[in-house]
Amino acid sequence: MPVARKRKSPLSIENLRFRQGSLRGKLISSDGPIPRSVIIRLDGHDVGTMRVRGREPQEGPFTWFVPARHYDGAVHTFEVLVTAGDDAPFVIDSFERQMDIGAAPVLHAAAAVNDRGQIEGFAWNSVQPNEPLGLELWERGVLTRTIRADQPAPPIPAEGAPDACGFAFAPQDLGSWINGRARIIAPKFGEAIPVDFASVLAQVAVEQVFVDAELAVTVTRPALLAACDAAVRIDGMARPSRLRELADSVQLFVERPLAEDAEDHRLQVDFVFEGEILA
Repeated sequence: MPVARKRKSPLSIENLRFRQGSLRGKLISSDGPIPRSVIIRLDGHDVGTMRVRGREPQEGPFTWFVPARHYDGAVHTFEVLVTAGDDAPFVIDSFERQMDIGAAPVLHAAAAVNDRGQIEGFAWNSVQPNEPLGLELWERGVLTRTIRADQPAPPIPAEGAPDACGFAFAPQDLGSWINGRARIIAPKFGEAIPVDFASVLAQVAVEQVFVDAELAVTVTRPALLAACDAAVRIDGMARPSRLRELADSVQLFVERPLAEDAEDHRLQVDFVFEGEILA
């Protein structure tokens, strides 16, 4: 129901409503062109500026997706504001709605590395399953690319997923993704999509043999991790090593852990990308 009165203006909103997790309406002008954006205010706080779509000069629809955090069981006041010329933003329509906790939208998403070296996955919105989600690729705090989850769903378990909710892209540097410096973000939810790297790390093979006073460790690494260095730890302690690059592997030469003792020792090989251990 309306809770605030718009000021006298040629602008109005037709059919302001809440549908499929979004605040929707159509901005209309009875005199002159409409503004091409509206401001959404929730409980007295500005929470977003939304583009008014369409090509008609005197009318156009807008949609604001309501984040899950606002579904708290309480009654909230939604207001739609516009700016005309140099005037301060003013309210042209508003209403109240109880946001039931059980109606909150849920992000269904997952990703993994496929056999072509791409990161592929799915992402869909529980309340708008047939509306492709926009996704953002971030590296080191910088937005590098936007993609849409509108491809055929990949062969990753996604029970109940719509047919066109998949995405795939070739990562520039997989090390950045494994160490968490690169992420896929679903901006509507403000959440990162988890990526499974098990298929890449499972290709790692380690062989070891004593050569005179040194332990020679040969690490076969996937081509996708070729930009990463390798390091050896014995019994949890990093050990200095000499490294030799081979065609599809690296060989590290480490001093024997202890002189001719009969005890078992734990050997660990780490992949290191930009000073951080990946696996």
